[in-house]
Amino acid sequence: MKWVNHKLIAGATGYALTGNIAFTAASILFSTVPDSIEFHNYKTGTSVFKHRGNSHNPLVWLIAFAVLYIGFRFILPYSVIQIDAIISTLYPNLVQYVPSMLVYSFFGMVYGVFIHLITDAMTMGGIPVGKRHHFALRWFYTGSSQEYLTSFSIVAVSIFISIVI
Repeated sequence: MKWVNHKLIAGATGYALTGNIAFTAASILFSTVPDSIEFHNYKTGTSVFKHRGNSHNPLVWLIAFAVLYIGFRFILPYSVIQIDAIISTLYPNLVQYVPSMLVYSFFGMVYGVFIHLITDAMTMGGIPVGKRHHFALRWFYTGSSQEYLTSFSIVAVSIFISIVI
């Protein structure tokens, strides 16, 4: 799937589900991370990592986010106290929102990456699951009109949900 569609779907569905700006922004920013960490060189047409290799493996991301969560859960509280002190001196009215913004941003990161994986699983190429297995819904080819129609439909439904609910 094209990057623009990853970002549109992550942003629209993220906002429709939560209505939270921090969550939505983080999901948009992280919706292309699995492709970004492949370090593709467009001049030479090469990549450091194989496209849709381990960077698209949900098991790798589950482990990575579990480690991050443990770090945030047990190490970050001491840092948040320092962040709160800095923010409270600069913006006294904002300090009450910092912990919830950090939590929403973390889960927005997770959501953005997994939306990327889900939308890539819709393509003919699919995503790797484990070492030898691939999962592909085979709904469309990347860059096809069906991809853009699917993206438009998901965004339209998300906007409708955001307005109605």
